[in-house]
Amino acid sequence: MKVSQKLIYGFLSVSLLTFVVGTVGIDTIKKFKGGFDYLQKTSMKTIEAGNLIDSNMLNLNIHLTRFLINPKENDDKVVESLLNNLTIAFSLYQEAYETAKSSNDPNSIKMKGFIERFSEYKKSLNSTINEIKILNNRKISEKVKKQKLKELLKLHIKGETIIKDLNEFEVMSGHQKVEGIDKAISLRILISNIITVASVLFALIIGIIISRKISRSLIKLRDSTIEISKGNLYTRVEIETKDEIGQLAASFNKMTEDLQKTTVSRNYVDSIFNSMNSMLIIISPQGIIQTVNPNTCSTLGYQCSELIGMKFDLVIDIKDLLSTAAWIRYLIKKERLNNVERSYITKDGKKISVLFSSSVILDDKRNVQYIICVAQDISLRKIVEEQLNKAQKYSQGIINSSMDMIIAVDTERKITEFNLAAQNVFGYQLEEVLGKTPLMLVYDEQAGNNVFQVLAEKGEFYGEITHKRKNGEPFIAAISITSLKDIDYNFIGFVGILRDITEKNRLERELLKYRDSLEKMVADRTSELMNANVKIKDSLREKEVLLREIHHRVKNNLQIVSSLLESQSRYIEDNNILAKFKDSQNRISSMALIHEKLYQSTSLSKINFAEYIKDLANNLFATYYINATNITLKVTSDEILLNIETAIPCGLIINEIITNSLKYAFPDNKKGEIIINFYCKEDNNLSLIIGDNGIGLPKDIDFTKTKSLGLSLINNLAKRQLDGLCEIVNNKGVVYMITFRELQYKERV
Repeated sequence: MKVSQKLIYGFLSVSLLTFVVGTVGIDTIKKFKGGFDYLQKTSMKTIEAGNLIDSNMLNLNIHLTRFLINPKENDDKVVESLLNNLTIAFSLYQEAYETAKSSNDPNSIKMKGFIERFSEYKKSLNSTINEIKILNNRKISEKVKKQKLKELLKLHIKGETIIKDLNEFEVMSGHQKVEGIDKAISLRILISNIITVASVLFALIIGIIISRKISRSLIKLRDSTIEISKGNLYTRVEIETKDEIGQLAASFNKMTEDLQKTTVSRNYVDSIFNSMNSMLIIISPQGIIQTVNPNTCSTLGYQCSELIGMKFDLVIDIKDLLSTAAWIRYLIKKERLNNVERSYITKDGKKISVLFSSSVILDDKRNVQYIICVAQDISLRKIVEEQLNKAQKYSQGIINSSMDMIIAVDTERKITEFNLAAQNVFGYQLEEVLGKTPLMLVYDEQAGNNVFQVLAEKGEFYGEITHKRKNGEPFIAAISITSLKDIDYNFIGFVGILRDITEKNRLERELLKYRDSLEKMVADRTSELMNANVKIKDSLREKEVLLREIHHRVKNNLQIVSSLLESQSRYIEDNNILAKFKDSQNRISSMALIHEKLYQSTSLSKINFAEYIKDLANNLFATYYINATNITLKVTSDEILLNIETAIPCGLIINEIITNSLKYAFPDNKKGEIIINFYCKEDNNLSLIIGDNGIGLPKDIDFTKTKSLGLSLINNLAKRQLDGLCEIVNNKGVVYMITFRELQYKERV
């Protein structure tokens, strides 16, 4: 109702108030009787609608749950039927709302709110049903089912909340209406008595009410406009009247709602646009860049402001195309282009491989507005592909360079690899065998099936199989087959390595022919060698006996010479000559001791020189009647075996040095010590060190020119006999250091 009409009707109602005062009582009773009837109709209808909605919502939730967890054949039809019943119940409540609205029922505002809540609930319900139908056409995990069950539960709780609020509203509304009717009847009776007085004041009251209502609505409009101008798009003008101001408020609210949706949608699109990992460029039909996303700028090295307004052909490499205009016409003609490999050009001129797609945006008249270009950087993928190709070529090169045949089959027993060695041996080209069964290469097909049976049981096979070439010629190959697995250890087939052993087997057969004759020859030769060995052993035993006898006789002869010298010395009164006789006797004894050691030795050619040194020194101590308490002997020696050629001069040297020490180093029964060290050095030289801590040699003696027989003998034996070095340290005693190698004469048997 217009504001002007309200004013006119207000004044007319005041004028007619007096006229209708008589009939107001009867009219009031009729109107309130009708209102009571209206109350019964609307309340019953809304209660009936609420019950229907509640029952259908419950059944629908039960069937949807079963439809999601364990769908049956007719569940979708039952769901559709319940959904239709729910729609009918909503329509029934809508009719009740329309009745209340047409009757200007103040509760119609809240009923409208329930209708909006029912509409939102139904929209969510339809969306959930569609998702469940889609999911039931797929195999979904328990996790997804649980998620959907949670959504169904939330939706059911939401519906139950609406029904609960509706029932509470209807109960409260019914009570309010009944109370309102009672109060209204009482009020009408009172009004009928005082209407005459009220008619005077009514004009003033209606004027105040209308003016305040209009001013209040205008204030709400003003405040809402201010809030929206601040950017608060959630502001709504709460005016529900049907007059010009109410219509203006409704239009204002609709405009704000549309603006809010547009803003939210734009923000959503902008968020997607800015977060895309791909490069997105929007160009005009003339090829001018209009918009770019941040990833495009960061990848190409431009600022966004630099790209906007730039020609697109400065960004994309189109040298292999006719022209930019022709290419854009091609994009417009195709309208959609998917996953074409092209190159983008960065700011520094570097080319980037991209996977290019485009789509044309048309207006209502199908005129081209924009061209959307989406590109994904595939430079890394290109590098990986190139590396994979190189690796594949490298692996293929290794396979083809193998001298052995390499054949691979897949899980269906089809040949997938046949290297050059296999092609050369079998006579097939690669394309002749790829995808075919390897049984075509086996001479006996049953033998090939047996191999596959072993592979199925053990996963590997080693043996020899007769194969056949393309011309039918058979040959024997040693074959080794193992399981073939991919990088994730999944079984993908078998790989076999073969080697033609036909020639090898032929040679083995020829060798077998000569084996028996060779074995006979070896047996005869062995028999001859054994007989010869027996003779040699007999001869060696004879020589060993003879050699022992020689050593024994030499030792005895030397002992006889020593005894003769001993007997002769008894008739010599000159002490100097007697001493010389004794020295000669000791030298002979040292040589005799060597022959005695050789006689006792098992080898008859070498003696244990460590034992010899101890025995020789002890004999000398006994010869000169040396008291062990005055002069002590300390011998340190490695276990060294010396031949007779080396042992005799060494023994004579030891004899001379110890004799000199015993005779001259410790006068007047002076106490002292004699040391003998004999060991092998790292360079395989032998070191003999003999010394004492006696009075030492005279300071002016020249070792190389001395007339002393003993010292001359030591020097000559060391240098000429042993071919070694001899050094003398004459300080607080005397130390002889002799270094030599064992003399290499032919070993005696």
